[in-house]
Amino acid sequence: MPDDGSKAVPRQPPDDDAWAARVSLGVQRGDRDSLAEFYSEWFDRSLLLAALATGRDETFCLDVVQDAMVKVASRLKKVETAAQLSAWMRRVLLSCAMDRLRDETARSRRQRVAQQLKVGAPVDAEIDIEERLAWLEQELSVCTAEDQLLLRQRIVDRATLEQAGAFVGKTGAVAHGRIRRLIESLRKAGKARFEDA
Repeated sequence: MPDDGSKAVPRQPPDDDAWAARVSLGVQRGDRDSLAEFYSEWFDRSLLLAALATGRDETFCLDVVQDAMVKVASRLKKVETAAQLSAWMRRVLLSCAMDRLRDETARSRRQRVAQQLKVGAPVDAEIDIEERLAWLEQELSVCTAEDQLLLRQRIVDRATLEQAGAFVGKTGAVAHGRIRRLIESLRKAGKARFEDA
């Protein structure tokens, strides 16, 4: 093939409804070739989405992708369009990314408290904070992956409302409304849990 000067681009899943329907049905039926084809076509994009969602290194993102592919093998149902498949896979990747981030935070917290106990440092205030964080993580775990991602983009990554909204395919106004309602709900629940008890 002659060199036309074009550069190689990362492989993207086919934007083809027939492909999405065929491969998703094959995966649902447990066909290994369909799963291998799905993995091959979606791996690069999944890794990129995991990196964009978390801002973490390749090792962390590979773990997210592996978690997502396990869910693909066990939960993917037949879809009719490439858009449906893309939306489903995006939700799975965001959910797996949030699960990994929560696990890492909890592990780090346990290690901190254990270290304080080991050196005899006071941990009363720390334990209260840890209890509140554990409660918050539990509350956030029942939120949709999209809401969790909106909060992360806005609060942790300090994205603008427009940027946070665009990351999940929404306007800045929609992102603002969802974040505001979620924070208000958490504030009321937290007051009931820790102050009114």
